[in-house]
Amino acid sequence: MRFLFLFLFCPMLLFSQAPGGEKEEQSVVFKIVEEMPQFEDCGAVKVLSRSECFQDYLCSKLRYPEFAKQNKVQGEVIVSFIINETGKVTNAKIIQDIGASCGTATLNFVKAMPDWKAGKQRGKAVKVAYQLKVDYRLPDISCR
Repeated sequence: MRFLFLFLFCPMLLFSQAPGGEKEEQSVVFKIVEEMPQFEDCGAVKVLSRSECFQDYLCSKLRYPEFAKQNKVQGEVIVSFIINETGKVTNAKIIQDIGASCGTATLNFVKAMPDWKAGKQRGKAVKVAYQLKVDYRLPDISCR
């Protein structure tokens, strides 16, 4: 019964009219596609090592906010974003925050990411949704 509900009502949400009566061009945002977006800074790195490459990038660019360290704030921050048809990071927003500037630091990290190689579905570049979870834990130990 849940599947039927999602199948019938999700298309209405995806193609709804914009506020004010103006139609806004909207396209489907995928979660999984035949060719997932690839983080371009990983270059020709083998597929199994790409997550490690991204982890290295994250560790080199994202900093534990000083205020959070001083006040021993720990926890998980989740930021969602979309890799669009040209590989740009768009629609970044905080889904879960622990405060003390951790959410803002993670959001700024996502917004500053370089372009990705766009994901493809049936040979066509499409928008793909992502969520990034960052676990802030003390002591602040380097990633590697």
